[in-house]
Amino acid sequence: MKQVARFRFRASYFDLDLLVHSHGWVQLAPFSWDERDEILSRHEYVNGKLVHLAVEDSGAGAAVSCRCASNLTAPEKKLLRRRCSYMLGLDIDPGPFVRRSRELDPRIHRLARRGGARMLRGSTLFEDVVKTLFTTNASWAFTRQMCHLLVSECNAMTEGGGGPAYFPSCQMVMALGLRALEERCRLGYRAGYLWNIAQAFGADGEIARGGAREVLARLRAVKGLGPYSINHVAVLLGEYGQIPVDSEVRGYCGEIGLACTEEAILEHYSPWHPYEFLAFRLERRIRRVTAAGQPL
Repeated sequence: MKQVARFRFRASYFDLDLLVHSHGWVQLAPFSWDERDEILSRHEYVNGKLVHLAVEDSGAGAAVSCRCASNLTAPEKKLLRRRCSYMLGLDIDPGPFVRRSRELDPRIHRLARRGGARMLRGSTLFEDVVKTLFTTNASWAFTRQMCHLLVSECNAMTEGGGGPAYFPSCQMVMALGLRALEERCRLGYRAGYLWNIAQAFGADGEIARGGAREVLARLRAVKGLGPYSINHVAVLLGEYGQIPVDSEVRGYCGEIGLACTEEAILEHYSPWHPYEFLAFRLERRIRRVTAAGQPL
């Protein structure tokens, strides 16, 4: 493959290593992380063209190299640039949280200034919603398996299938069919929920026009997406006022002697409003890294 495009993104409070390790998305197909060279990579499927993305920290943001066997048109490059920007969370400004943290917790402030307040996302909202569904009532190993099988089965449908993996579009998911989702992807009851999600996004891959609140309102109407899923997607969209309470969150709250109810957790982090989730996430990271004797 030849390099056909290179994008540079300037961003404050950005660190690729911190972004990649912000949560578990990097472990889910089709992401790959080179720990030694600190390069994040994945493939994108654009108008029948397979494009390899390689993301590096540029020191003042991120640099993305795009490689493809054929030339990309200007609209295709524009689409790839938009996907990369979304994936790296560059549409969200951590500045207000960084300033709030300076008043409330110097440790969180230092980590946020370095780039710890950003979160890795998929290249589309559809991908993030699907992966969120796969985290519900499932072990992490099962989440990874469902994601891998969905990617593999959908990729196999395309011409020359069996090559490098990319995350499927909602049209590809629906073309695979409900029975294949249930059986070959081993999604069980989640197959119907995934089908609902794909239908809601529609042919153009857009679930709603407008900002995060409009998107979340539309997602709440999708059968299969409960409060946890909605809250998780919300934080990926930069709405941090709710904490998606799952076993990980409850486990951490037990470690610090906090009652594990959603009400108690939100009350504990209420001084950080509207950034409760970011405060929780960075605090947990600091405590666990410190306990392990590792540098932040």
